[in-house]
Amino acid sequence: MMASSLTWLTSVLPSSFKYKLAGLRPLYTRILGFGQPLATVHSAAGSFRWTIDELTSQAYLRAAHEPAMQQLFLRHLRPGSVVWDVGAHAGFHSLFAALLVRPTGRVFAFEPSPRTRDSLEFRVRANPELDVVVMPYALGDCCSVLGMETSRGSQSHISESARWTVEGRTIDSLVDEGCCPPPDLIKIDVEGYEEPVLRGALETLRKFSPILLCDYNDSNTFELVARNLTPLDYDVRPGPPVCAVRC
Repeated sequence: MMASSLTWLTSVLPSSFKYKLAGLRPLYTRILGFGQPLATVHSAAGSFRWTIDELTSQAYLRAAHEPAMQQLFLRHLRPGSVVWDVGAHAGFHSLFAALLVRPTGRVFAFEPSPRTRDSLEFRVRANPELDVVVMPYALGDCCSVLGMETSRGSQSHISESARWTVEGRTIDSLVDEGCCPPPDLIKIDVEGYEEPVLRGALETLRKFSPILLCDYNDSNTFELVARNLTPLDYDVRPGPPVCAVRC
């Protein structure tokens, strides 16, 4: 009861006031977790189980996380679709997509940050009826060891000067080697590393024509996606998020 009441209260507070209380966030997440390790999220795709931690907010519990991305999933996904969630973070979009593609579709959730991946894997285990496969790779334009660091709270990004490393793969290599089936839809949210991800997927994009949804990192995101995908006969729409469909 306390967790539910606190969730409702924080959802109606103005953002300016919540920013002033940012230092209380660790206490807030502990209270939400106390006695309520799992809650049910009722989304437009269906219901799934969720838990609040320091990576997420009450918007996830209210299924209000990135509504424009949710609408594009609803428009483009069908039972049997294969989804690659590149930069899956805590897993909201992975679970949402898995509801739409069941019973025969699959979601491959790519999250290289160990801390974030632990949070993602907990939620995947809490929803065993949904076919979500967690992948530890950082996708880019080469198969090599990549540096990664965490900033802006829970957000991680590739960095040459990082103090820890992750395994880097390309979308093309994973498809060519049969590690994952070709995607029908790729969602990308990689904190500024969008262009290497696209360069490492050019053959897959040419051959299989997946729909691509790219979260905005900055004002250059649309131009970046259009520059890489327009030569492949994709119709690139600004969004947000950027939506690219093969003509």
